[in-house]
Amino acid sequence: MLALGVLGAVGLRAWQADGGDEAGGGGPGTAAPAGPSGSASPSESGSPPGGPTAGTGLGPLGAERSRYFPAAPDARPAGWKPWSAKLDERPWSCALSPDVLVCRTLAGGLEAVRPSDGRPLWKAASPFPGDRAVTGNRGVVLPGRGSSPLIQDDVVVTMEAGVIRGRSATDGTVRWESDPGGGEETEVYGDPLLGEDVAFFTLGGAGSVYAVDVRSGERLWQAELTSHDAPMAGYGLYRAEVFVEGRVIAVTDGGLVAFDARTGKRTPVTVPGDKSCAAMRVHGGQVYCDIVGQDTAVLDAVTLRPILDELDPGSRAPRARGVVAAGGREYALEPNEAKGAVELTDLSATGADRSPRTVGALPGPEADQAGSAKGGGLHSEPVIVGSTALFADNRSLYTLPLRGGGSQRHDIEGAPGDGPPAGSVTGTDGTGEFDDLADKAWAPEVISIGGVLYLVFHDGTVRSVELPA
Repeated sequence: MLALGVLGAVGLRAWQADGGDEAGGGGPGTAAPAGPSGSASPSESGSPPGGPTAGTGLGPLGAERSRYFPAAPDARPAGWKPWSAKLDERPWSCALSPDVLVCRTLAGGLEAVRPSDGRPLWKAASPFPGDRAVTGNRGVVLPGRGSSPLIQDDVVVTMEAGVIRGRSATDGTVRWESDPGGGEETEVYGDPLLGEDVAFFTLGGAGSVYAVDVRSGERLWQAELTSHDAPMAGYGLYRAEVFVEGRVIAVTDGGLVAFDARTGKRTPVTVPGDKSCAAMRVHGGQVYCDIVGQDTAVLDAVTLRPILDELDPGSRAPRARGVVAAGGREYALEPNEAKGAVELTDLSATGADRSPRTVGALPGPEADQAGSAKGGGLHSEPVIVGSTALFADNRSLYTLPLRGGGSQRHDIEGAPGDGPPAGSVTGTDGTGEFDDLADKAWAPEVISIGGVLYLVFHDGTVRSVELPA
């Protein structure tokens, strides 16, 4: 077991000595978090085939939602050093670029810090100051129903209180607004997607995809996802799933449809079975579609037609869910609840080399009793950074080299554990219908750029450290 405390403490002292305890300037207004685009997984060079648009920010799912983070040192923020910080509000979902780490907060606003040293950059207030996040039968509802943040170059794109906004990444100034017209109670289903300078939001109600230019805020198009199944649309069943080759693929009540990023032109996507995918993944110019009760279907990313493996008709494609591509190989990386551990399996190997290897133990009974406000376990999404598989819980970071070497647990100094922040209290919204989230915990988010890890915890603690060797 290794500790990450000394490294972080040095970073914290340097940050405080440089004025890091002073409040950063911030523009007024509201904001919402958004997620990065969904597209190809990385190739052997470490970049996704057909790669993301230059300057696209990253979220907890990595480069183009592939669960892979490249680790090239020259990509890390200029002047980076290890640091520790505490956000003023509790972070709910975050996005990262070399210039900004920005988080949607539980209170409904946005908070941004500089990724090189953790100094505050700006904050944007909740659209409904004083309101509390609540949970109901559709999950957690933040004040203003804010989305996760998207980052493209120097623009942070979010939606809150029914309005999509583009903000300056450096100071939070609102540059443009785009109003889809659904009112301030409009919900966003899933994570927004980003591709070719276009942001895609799946909106509630009857269910539609709204596309906006991230540079100008111009509304490009809006497309309904259902013609006769509005009740299921209201539960988020129909939504945009991945972006690939200039199109966003969405689940509609008529099956999969690809929409052109800038025009919204529809192209039906044919897959076997029930015309839909339980999970989707893009890698190496192909779209992988998990079909319930059948083998994973593989589509050409350009033609969107099924690829038939004529050379080896008995082979099976790697599934979409739980698989990560890195270094020219494919790995199953996911929790094994029966064994109480996250496991890594090299799907490109044969024989004994294909046996699962343990990355680390899942949080134990104490975490089960605490529960997660986001649902699921109290551990981050398992990801691959460079040539290392890893995940974190609210106390430790767990790492495993992809090829050779054993797993290690690294205790994180200052990590909050699974208990609520000090001073938290339970309550309801006054009607007894919704539970207050103030005393709840949730899993940390791990985001990486240039081999540097950013660990964001439910109490607002943020640690930035080098990927352990």
